[in-house]
Amino acid sequence: MEDENVQEGLTFGEIWRMVLRRIWYILGAAALVTVIAVLIVYFAVNPGARSYSMEFSLVFPTGSEYSYPDGEPFFYQTMISAESLNEAKKGEGLTGINTDRMIRDNRISIQAATVTEGGATKYTGRYTVTAKSTYFSGTEQAEKFIRAIAQATVDRMRAEAGSVDYAVSEETFGGAPFEERLNLLAEERETLIDKYDEWISIYDAAYKLKVGETEKSLKEFRASVNALYGESVQEELENELRAGGYYYTDNFDAYKAALKEEYSRNKTEIEELKKAGTVQNTAYTVASVAAPLAALSSVQQQEGGVYVQQSALNVSQRLAELIERNANILHWLGSDELGESGEPATGTLTSAANDAFAERIDAERTKLAGAAAELTAVTKAIYERGMQARFDMQKVKTEGGVSILLVAVAAFVVCFLLACCVACAADRSRRKKAGHPTSEAEAQPEEPKEE
Repeated sequence: MEDENVQEGLTFGEIWRMVLRRIWYILGAAALVTVIAVLIVYFAVNPGARSYSMEFSLVFPTGSEYSYPDGEPFFYQTMISAESLNEAKKGEGLTGINTDRMIRDNRISIQAATVTEGGATKYTGRYTVTAKSTYFSGTEQAEKFIRAIAQATVDRMRAEAGSVDYAVSEETFGGAPFEERLNLLAEERETLIDKYDEWISIYDAAYKLKVGETEKSLKEFRASVNALYGESVQEELENELRAGGYYYTDNFDAYKAALKEEYSRNKTEIEELKKAGTVQNTAYTVASVAAPLAALSSVQQQEGGVYVQQSALNVSQRLAELIERNANILHWLGSDELGESGEPATGTLTSAANDAFAERIDAERTKLAGAAAELTAVTKAIYERGMQARFDMQKVKTEGGVSILLVAVAAFVVCFLLACCVACAADRSRRKKAGHPTSEAEAQPEEPKEE
């Protein structure tokens, strides 16, 4: 039995000779299978499992404050919104990317790096975009696309910086009473000063920017605003408004008629108060005056065309108030207009004077509007220089999938060994059928026996 097992075995040399006789067939089969395996992995397996990722940082000119130029908070997830991706793929060689399907299948994501300081989590401005490789023709296209995503955000920030309007809208200003217009001008000037102070706190007062053909420092830009509509100008206009009785209205004649009616009503009330106020500091109530006057706890007094609630007053206070009010109306309209005798015959409140005051306020607004436009240009220049996307890695990182080289080597080795086994088995089977010995022991002639 032992002799039969030895006779049935093959030596390494016999196997090697069998392989060499069919080496080209074996190599051809191994190469063919290797190519097929590589193609299957490259086109079928890897695209679904492999992703491209790239890291970059967004540098905001506002420092660690991540927001749009108008103050709206910046949410980094918007960088992979449909609008942003459609904007990014407008670049050369990117139009064929199916961003709609990419979003629908949730095949693109973005992560923001954070740090913990003092127990609070803060964003660092560093982001990583990851997308499935299925949507790209290769790493170069993926790299261009992710760069375009970052640049689209930078371009959007710069564009919005050039459209921030720091001025009070013409519609709001034009529909406000004169007194409110003066307040709006003061608030607008304060807004411009505060914004320049903010930029100076981030950069420096000597930080220079070129706006149009002019290059100035932030301190010089701020100084030009500081000289506009100062407190002295506002006080002067407020005094002129009170002295002239000016008021914004679409119907000037109706406004004057309302003042005449108020003058007559106040005059009647003054007479009634004089009759009722025989005792000093007597409370002013319905019982103390004629019924048409009503209780002063709910009296509405028209001042400058605006009705305001009046609290209950004693007789002497109320008299002083009404007398002062009528003196003002007399000064505004004049005695001739009111049918009174005395001075002034002609009042300060004329249509021409009212329009002239309105024009003067508009002139101040025009100056501040010019300063606001200059601040917009300064903001745009700061964003043009300071808003950037920086890439520490210049190529995309490939993640997931199977190594093509590893697949090729493994497929070739396995297929080569299998082909060798098949070749040896086929050769041995053929020899058995032909009656040839299959081992070196069988191939040697028998030695003659000694007698």
